[in-house]
Amino acid sequence: MRWSPADEGRHDDAPGVESWGFEVAAGRVTGEIRLTLDVAHGRAAFVTDLAVAGAGRFVVADEDVPLPRPQAGLDIRAEGLWASLYCETPFEHWTMGLEAFGLRLDDDVDTTVAWDRLVGERLPVGFDLEWELRGEPRPVADGDGYFQAGTLFGVLLVERDRLPVEGVAMRDHWWGGAPGVRNDPAPAVED
Repeated sequence: MRWSPADEGRHDDAPGVESWGFEVAAGRVTGEIRLTLDVAHGRAAFVTDLAVAGAGRFVVADEDVPLPRPQAGLDIRAEGLWASLYCETPFEHWTMGLEAFGLRLDDDVDTTVAWDRLVGERLPVGFDLEWELRGEPRPVADGDGYFQAGTLFGVLLVERDRLPVEGVAMRDHWWGGAPGVRNDPAPAVED
């Protein structure tokens, strides 16, 4: 399938929700970064869930963010949260930024608990990350969208600590799905 640069952007006219995600396996850091837009309801959801070997699991989650204006692209703002996903070069290079308050979770946390019911140590969390391609985009099996292998690098900021991040990341972008339902999971991240 041939993709156009416009496919990297928002599809505000598509039914259902639209989502951009980065599944990370970068040395000491594993987890996911995801932004989901629900244009019909004027809301967005943002989740960063990253486990850092030796430092803990860090979650920034807000599932009720005002939908950004189309001119704002994929930049979201809410109380205690600023996040940006920016396509520098379609299908080749993305940058991601985060400044937020998040939670450091205990190792034994129940992962079935809703994001807004998680309990942990509240602390500043941020990142300055870049994603670059390792392979061509491939279509999802069910619906409109694609996934693509790449390399993620940059820095994760937790309180005053700067943790380097470098490794593989699988990126996906899909639209037209039901709220809270992912059309077709991307393959697991592998080195």
